[in-house]
Amino acid sequence: MILVRLIIFIALMSLVWIVYRKISALKNSSQPKATNTSMKKCSHCGVHLPEQDAVKHNQHYFCCLEHQKVFLDRHPDD
Repeated sequence: MILVRLIIFIALMSLVWIVYRKISALKNSSQPKATNTSMKKCSHCGVHLPEQDAVKHNQHYFCCLEHQKVFLDRHPDD
């Protein structure tokens, strides 16, 4: 009798585990995939950030307008 209960318990736990894995897989597949964006380095402080978030001036990228201003004040010919 105990062996039958143990087998039923293991079968139920296996079923719960399979359902959990299926639900988890569905949640992961419905999340948007990361786009392949290029990272740019701030010419002033060196922090890396996505290109769409960077402030661009000629061939230089900056993390904020303040760093762009400081860089251009120090390098007026760039």
